[in-house]
Amino acid sequence: MFTQNFSLVADIAGILGFILTIVLLVRSEALRKKIAATLHQKTNYATDRKAMIRQLKAIRDGLLDKDALLEEFVVKIDGELHSIEAKFGNLSIRKDKKHIDAIRKLIEAPIEQLDRHKLRMSLNPLISRFERNEL
Repeated sequence: MFTQNFSLVADIAGILGFILTIVLLVRSEALRKKIAATLHQKTNYATDRKAMIRQLKAIRDGLLDKDALLEEFVVKIDGELHSIEAKFGNLSIRKDKKHIDAIRKLIEAPIEQLDRHKLRMSLNPLISRFERNEL
């Protein structure tokens, strides 16, 4: 009786161990891919950082011109935000993502209601973040 129960428990433990091994194998592969993507983004960050700073500063400074088309800047800002997320999504911290979301909420408003000053000020934290050498 004892050996039958012990045998059943050993069989169940063996099956659970096998399932756990398969699950861990799949998870470790996904983790390895994410680490590889993060390392790739880190090397791209070193090369793309200065271009991103120049682009964001040009947009910010262009917002000073009252005669400039605001809609054109909104499209550029949205494009840059998408570019930042695509290139540096794994490297960004929650604070960066909050700034990006705040800028997105600002530019989703109708063009007539956009506040140029507020939009310029919301770009500053993102620019200063990229001006740091390490992300």
